[in-house]
Amino acid sequence: ILGMNHEQKRPDAQSEYFGEGPHLIIYWQNVPSEWVSQYTGDSSSYTGSADDGLGDPQVGYASYDFESIMHYPGGSRFDTIPSDKEQLVGNRGQLSDGDVKQILDVYECRPKSTTATISTTTTTTATTVTTTSTATTTTTTATTTTTTTNMATSTTTIAPTTTTPTTTGSGDCDSCFASYGENACIDNNTGLCFPATPSTCQLLAFEYCGNIGGSTTSSTITATTTSTTTITTTTVGSTTTTTTTSTTPTTTTTTTTTTTTTT
Repeated sequence: ILGMNHEQKRPDAQSEYFGEGPHLIIYWQNVPSEWVSQYTGDSSSYTGSADDGLGDPQVGYASYDFESIMHYPGGSRFDTIPSDKEQLVGNRGQLSDGDVKQILDVYECRPKSTTATISTTTTTTATTVTTTSTATTTTTTATTTTTTTNMATSTTTIAPTTTTPTTTGSGDCDSCFASYGENACIDNNTGLCFPATPSTCQLLAFEYCGNIGGSTTSSTITATTTSTTTITTTTVGSTTTTTTTSTTPTTTTTTTTTTTTTT
């Protein structure tokens, strides 16, 4: 269980606190008596922390978070300072970035780091063609040898194939997605499901249950076929002999793979 106090109960919400605030003007006459405590400043509410060393998510004063999921909506009970921030309060859709940083800081969590390395190897093959000419001469007969080499090259491109990975996890991501739509996270260790943006899920190292993002791999295969035909014409006196020689086609296949990741 993770706990946070209501944002409007921060000591800098209604008055100046160590040089910060105020951020709200409370109209106490419009606040029912049973709700007064929810708008009263509390010095123990989170306003930031000291430097706790490497990886500390928050060092020093934490700005007042009008977008916090723990902030009450405005209406007749208060106005924001500045006034244009009132359109941000009352968020109930997902944790704000400030909410996530507060949880990580208060519970002394450190985000996991992942390093991905992609290696690409390119192989180049050189083909050497050697042509040999032979001339034969006798005292009584002239022999002329003519060699003609025809190189035929054809290229065949096979359409790209696309694979899309399937998100799996030990938690019930389908139920989580059904409850919150595209913006939802699930902690596979505890099964806890809550609304959050993809960046928030990544920061918490939780599984994102939306149907956007992911990776797409596209492969293009190019096949090159080379065949050689040699025509040899030999003339001896008045006799002409033609010889046609075809080599076995040689096929070279090149595969190009492209991986695109969306966050």
